[in-house]
Amino acid sequence: MIESPEVISQSKFEEADYSIWKVVVLALVSIASSVAAVYEFNAFLTTFQYAFLWFASGAAILFIIMNVLNAFFIKHFSIVWGIALAEAFAPLVLFMQYTKSNTILVLLGAFTFLFLCVVAAAFRGTGTLRNSVKIKFFQISRVITPKLMMGVLATATALVYLNYVMWGGLTNVIGHKLVDGILISAEPGIKLVYPTVTVDMTIDKALRELTITQIQRLPAGAIPNVNFDLSAGLAQLSAADREIVLGKLTDQLKSTIESKIGAFQKGETVKEAAYRMLADYIKTLPPVTLQIGQILLMVLVFLTLRSVAALVYWLIDLLAFIAYKFLIASDFALVSYETLSREFTILP
Repeated sequence: MIESPEVISQSKFEEADYSIWKVVVLALVSIASSVAAVYEFNAFLTTFQYAFLWFASGAAILFIIMNVLNAFFIKHFSIVWGIALAEAFAPLVLFMQYTKSNTILVLLGAFTFLFLCVVAAAFRGTGTLRNSVKIKFFQISRVITPKLMMGVLATATALVYLNYVMWGGLTNVIGHKLVDGILISAEPGIKLVYPTVTVDMTIDKALRELTITQIQRLPAGAIPNVNFDLSAGLAQLSAADREIVLGKLTDQLKSTIESKIGAFQKGETVKEAAYRMLADYIKTLPPVTLQIGQILLMVLVFLTLRSVAALVYWLIDLLAFIAYKFLIASDFALVSYETLSREFTILP
């Protein structure tokens, strides 16, 4: 009779959850980071103070890092499911005043999507880990981080939609700040074409600078059979005459623009005029068109945020790796072996 060979494990540990209190610590930090990220980002949307945005970004990064660590350290998938459920829906306590309104459905949808992203990330991460002989941290984190980031950004986009569309939080002050931010970020591009124009200038000043730039760029002899150089000729005039000519040219340009987009208000800046015209245009849109436009805008916001976030995946993975190594070095967790070669982590 041939006896079955006995497989001897090199490790005295099984791949299981040993320390309940360590699992609880990981769960509590994960849930707290989720609530903090939603709270801080919602505060940013209602106040537009950038300090809240920085705190929200830090909490969101911590949330992603914690879920990456959970994939390495927590072995029972039922526990991972429970943590994912808690951290995804715990932020609902911040919006209890909306439980009887239709907006609760949007909140539930956003947090459900976040939950699914966390579960999908954990499933892919733990699956990759268990099919690996050696623990290759970045190989595993790279399949986790994008899914977690998708859930975070989708939740952020839903909060933007709720605050600025459904809850009517887009006040004139916040609207001005949004438009100002867009114009200021676009100002370097404007200066490539018109170096002396800024968005803080009054309309009259900006049009005057634009006129001067166009005159300087006008080639000599632009009219057939007429020898002239407008820029050189303007420079030969006295200061008073030059101002008269520039004033008339600027007024002509202003009249041409006003005939197409409407009259400017006296003394308003480029930023103020841009916001006023945008607000006036939105008021003329039919409700259905406006709603479709709002949804498309939210999709654009999500895709833009996701494109920008892809640039910092490496940083999040690096921070998660540092946290992972610190927890291993501090004996919070340890690397063990199932057989002579396969590694796994546990919380002893």
